[in-house]
Amino acid sequence: MLDVTAKKKFNKFALSERVRYQAEVQDFNTSKKGKLIEQFLRFKTDLKYSATEKITPYISCEFRYQIHAPRGDGPVYDNAFHRVRNVLGVEYELNKKNSVNLYYLYQTEFDISTPESIYILGLGYTLEF
Repeated sequence: MLDVTAKKKFNKFALSERVRYQAEVQDFNTSKKGKLIEQFLRFKTDLKYSATEKITPYISCEFRYQIHAPRGDGPVYDNAFHRVRNVLGVEYELNKKNSVNLYYLYQTEFDISTPESIYILGLGYTLEF
């Protein structure tokens, strides 16, 4: 993966845009197609609001652009958007080095032969060194 991120603060709001290039392989040792590289661009926008010194609610949206899909239905899926992720969450700072994050993620696929949707309620923990 390779990320490029831009951030801008407006009073209590923070806006960020991340572009990620991602290359991955699946089933490397169990499939002839497993050694083929699948490539994506992922565009994510975050909006955070510093409600208090410790509580930061946020919303984000990420679109995934398929550059190359060597294992799927060939060029049909190349060079197109096929997935979107929407996230609503809140971060809580326990202290300067520790925080927790509670979020709800909804992901849906489109314009592919077998689209799926997933719903995730997640809890994250961050420790800063």
